[in-house]
Amino acid sequence: MKKFAVFLCLCFVNAAGAQTLVLERTIPLTGVTGKLDHSSVDQAGGRLFASAWFMNCVKVIDLKAGKVVRSIENLPNPQGVLYVPELQRFYAATEGDGSLHVIDGRDYSAVAVIPLGEDADNIRYDAKSNRLYVGYEDGALGIVDATTNTLVKKVALKGHPEAFALSTTTPRVYLNTPHSHNLTVYDRALDQVVAEWPMGEIGENFTVTLDEASNRAFVGSRKPPFFLVYDLTTGKEVARIPVHGNTDDFHYDAKRKRIYASCGEGFIDVYTQIDPDHYALKESVKTAPLGRTCSFDGDRIYLSVQDSKDQPAEIRVYKVQ
Repeated sequence: MKKFAVFLCLCFVNAAGAQTLVLERTIPLTGVTGKLDHSSVDQAGGRLFASAWFMNCVKVIDLKAGKVVRSIENLPNPQGVLYVPELQRFYAATEGDGSLHVIDGRDYSAVAVIPLGEDADNIRYDAKSNRLYVGYEDGALGIVDATTNTLVKKVALKGHPEAFALSTTTPRVYLNTPHSHNLTVYDRALDQVVAEWPMGEIGENFTVTLDEASNRAFVGSRKPPFFLVYDLTTGKEVARIPVHGNTDDFHYDAKRKRIYASCGEGFIDVYTQIDPDHYALKESVKTAPLGRTCSFDGDRIYLSVQDSKDQPAEIRVYKVQ
């Protein structure tokens, strides 16, 4: 199965001719240095919220004008960022003070600061329950009531949760817990961890996204660098294909049956879903070193590129073809 997936990958790349992503615009992040982390799109409002981890702020970018219009300051090392349109609020999980910062999405005023614990990281929102989920500490998933801005539950895990995904059809949450070499499954209805899927030699599994229609989870690892596919029912690995190094965000494009993997090595790898068990690398789009994280709105990818010796910090906007 795994050898077959790699063979398909090589053949598909040699046969493919059309570009899948076209660089539409580059937006400078003037004066921004150091690590950039995650971003979040406000599609209706035409904004991008981009974490400037080293600068202790989040940049607000007007996507129509193609420029930074605001800097939300005093956010100590923001990692996870999330804009929730139905609440008109922006959330930043900050590593520096281990908190979830709640900010009004209209005037950017501070609404609340919710203490969590060290290494506050990725954020997800469950609209049905009006709750936020935040990964933090060496092994904790915090559940926050978005109405009262209070931490209502701390779920203990065996390792720090990196990226995780909330199922929309079941109560399950699928979490990468790389220090325990597992994919961890938490059931919101039962309020307990119901499975730990061992990943063997795979390490630094930092990103995950779901295709619930096909009952599949897509996971990205760094050591060694692989794009892996898991069955959501059995927890079994069904495919494994090489990916470029230092990947930090995966996005599933259900309309085009593709997976986009942003990699800090300097590429966005684009995979085609042939069927639920078979995948192929369609194209590796060359970007820039340290372009690790990105957002996806269904038609465009917004890649955060960190500054380096010959590269200023910027947001690269790629149109999906």
